[in-house]
Amino acid sequence: MTSFDIRLFHDDALIVAIGEGLLAATLPRAAWTHEAHLAEVATGLPLYEAVNSLLLSARGRRDLPLRFYSKELLFSVPARRTFVPPDRLSLDHI
Repeated sequence: MTSFDIRLFHDDALIVAIGEGLLAATLPRAAWTHEAHLAEVATGLPLYEAVNSLLLSARGRRDLPLRFYSKELLFSVPARRTFVPPDRLSLDHI
């Protein structure tokens, strides 16, 4: 696990702004956070509560990809360009 604190959302507006910034390709680099990557969730909860719930779950852990991929493969050029199968554990285990 990394030493970064989880930044929870306090309302839907910030999540909507992130989504709109992604779609318009105007999201500032500083806003590309772990939390922003997890901001798409479909539940009956308010969006910010659903995202916060995911962030606090095992699936929201920052190191989840490293259960399935070595750092070398995960950060390789091929993995940044297209899907590569994991080299540690099958994605069936998610």
